[in-house]
Amino acid sequence: MLERITFTNYFAREIALPVRVDFRDMFAVRGATRSHRGRAHDALIGEASVTFRYEGLDNVGRQSVIAEPDQVHSSYAEFRIVVPSRDRRILHLDGRSRRRDSVQ
Repeated sequence: MLERITFTNYFAREIALPVRVDFRDMFAVRGATRSHRGRAHDALIGEASVTFRYEGLDNVGRQSVIAEPDQVHSSYAEFRIVVPSRDRRILHLDGRSRRRDSVQ
């Protein structure tokens, strides 16, 4: 997933927006009902990043690293987007997940 999100402020004052990014089973995101799901592992929280890890029903481990968020939590990362009056800011997300043979 490569995503570019543009935040445009039409107000006469600056605004600050919290934007949360998490890592979930794509089937769950799409609303699919499944009798079994893969296994999410505890996030690895670093000083400047958070790594979300997941092992799918296909026994393939996947992980995504979110770098330089403003806040890091065990289930999501949060960015604080400040948009000046009558201006715009762009958040670029590179969500290419890394596949691994197994998640530990």
